[in-house]
Amino acid sequence: MNRVLILLASATLALAGCATAPVTDPTALQISDGEVENYWTPTAELVSTKLDLSALQGRSGQMREMAHTVEVTYIIGSDGKIHDSRVLSTIPASASGQWALAGLSAASYEPAPGNTARLPVRLTHTITLGAPPAAN
Repeated sequence: MNRVLILLASATLALAGCATAPVTDPTALQISDGEVENYWTPTAELVSTKLDLSALQGRSGQMREMAHTVEVTYIIGSDGKIHDSRVLSTIPASASGQWALAGLSAASYEPAPGNTARLPVRLTHTITLGAPPAAN
């Protein structure tokens, strides 16, 4: 997959509202993926317009195979930024899910109207990049 497509996918994820905050934050409220809009709303502003894609390169410098589906866990912190994001699983299992983390790192949130206390939340989310490859 070429670098432009990776950048596009990362930016799309950020704009779609995928963000993370410290998974280790003991004050973060564990919520389901469908509850996030009750606490946080994605902003159109990107935290970073330059995404670090170095994790997508293998030791040889070649781009690693990218997973088409990545399950991630993360926290949206009280600052509205993603913290402590981690890949839990990928499909295919041997492929890299780092593209999802790169996209999450560029996203930001603002508190939803009912979240005046700016409660940090922890959630697990599945992100899919395009259609899965056809079975042979």
